[in-house]
Amino acid sequence: MPENVIDFSAQQSRRKRDKPLSFEVVSNKPRLTVGDQVIVRGLLCNVSDDDMVVNARLALNGPKRQGEVVLKVVGPNGKSIPFSARVRIGPPDRKEQFATIAPAACVGREYELGTYYKFDRPGKYTITGTYTNKSSGDDLGLDAWTGELQAEPVTLEFARNDRSPRRSP
Repeated sequence: MPENVIDFSAQQSRRKRDKPLSFEVVSNKPRLTVGDQVIVRGLLCNVSDDDMVVNARLALNGPKRQGEVVLKVVGPNGKSIPFSARVRIGPPDRKEQFATIAPAACVGREYELGTYYKFDRPGKYTITGTYTNKSSGDDLGLDAWTGELQAEPVTLEFARNDRSPRRSP
């Protein structure tokens, strides 16, 4: 190998073992108008070389509540927007809530965020997702991955519509 070429394969292999999965929050519509439906998708992807058993329920809930996905939304003024619903959900207790993901494959779920957060001002909103699974499924005869994954932030930009309230920043 030439002197100026660095072999990262051992480091990448170690990284894959440390974090065999990745979590992403994506939107196919990064520019919206205030009042539009806000839909994002949470994707849990297998970045390892082996099949992975995962909790694929991807239930959205507020911080410190039962569920696998928490989204932190920061509004144009830099303040966090609270999760406004009280979702009653128990732990995953059915085999159908788990899935085996092949290498380079993903499982995902769509979330209509207007149900849970207020996007009532023009400007940029930043959404950061966290996937946490505490259930290995061992009581169901499974051996699912457990741990926490942080998604890279995604930014949605909202333009004023004719009915948007005019507020100062």
